[in-house]
Amino acid sequence: MKNQDHISQRWQYFQTIHTSLSKGGAVSSETLAKACGLQTRRLKDYIEDMRQDYGAPIDYDWKRKGYVYSNAFDFDISLKLNPKEVNTIELALNTLKQFQSLKMLEDVAFGIEKVEKMIKSKFSAPSQQFIELETMPPYKGSEHINFFLEAIKACQKVFFYYQKHEKNAEPETYTISPYLIKEYRNRFYIISKAEGKEGYRVFGLDRIVKPEKMQILPAYFERERDFKLSDLLKYSYGLYISNEKPQEVILSFTPERGKYQKPKVLEDNETEYKICYQLKINTELVQDILKWGAEVLVVAPESLRQQIKEYHQKALQHYNQVVSLS
Repeated sequence: MKNQDHISQRWQYFQTIHTSLSKGGAVSSETLAKACGLQTRRLKDYIEDMRQDYGAPIDYDWKRKGYVYSNAFDFDISLKLNPKEVNTIELALNTLKQFQSLKMLEDVAFGIEKVEKMIKSKFSAPSQQFIELETMPPYKGSEHINFFLEAIKACQKVFFYYQKHEKNAEPETYTISPYLIKEYRNRFYIISKAEGKEGYRVFGLDRIVKPEKMQILPAYFERERDFKLSDLLKYSYGLYISNEKPQEVILSFTPERGKYQKPKVLEDNETEYKICYQLKINTELVQDILKWGAEVLVVAPESLRQQIKEYHQKALQHYNQVVSLS
């Protein structure tokens, strides 16, 4: 509450200084200080804040021995925000700052900085930080977002070279009908239909090579009106699109790990938390199950159970070999 009182008082000082100088003529330091209820030294600090934070053209006229506006200045004193609104804006600014590395946001980065400076000046105590979000890594491939966004809006086909993850794979060319740009786990993807391929496909923007040869073609496509990414991912784990049928995946978690899971619960007792998914099994699911380690046991299907078991056996063999070598 003390912090909010300080912020409100600071804003009142700005209002008083602005009102006094807007009447015209030079206003002495003593007169301004008395109007604000401040010592002259503190008054100078607030005048400097108005100059730095709002560009207030406040000069000291030595002939008339007082402060003046050197030119007309409209100081907006109408902004009134309650603490909840201030917190919401600060959170939004922090969120936007996470994406400042995106090339498409370079032009607004300065605007974000100005708004943040204004909010801090009016409503936050100096040098205080109350929330910090995780620093996002640079988004490789984000430089292509505007390119694909233009094609999506115009319903135009796109040509590009694409390098798959497989070792020694040669770049392949694709002509696609782009539908949607999707961000997932700090990477951007384009959901599309590719010529010569069935169904929808996912391309990572960071895997696009030879960007100088990318083209928006003078060829248009008719967008399917019933397209919904949520329908395509209904039985998917992560960003995975395929025509395969989902399988019943049953996992038995320790009670501690299980409380973070949200699908259909089969068992919930002191020894296990058993849950059931309907999923299309993919590499990402396997990797996450391995990441949970001893806190999860695959009950079904048997093929997935064996796959996880083999991974753990290989890991154990590796550790045993390291111990014997030492």
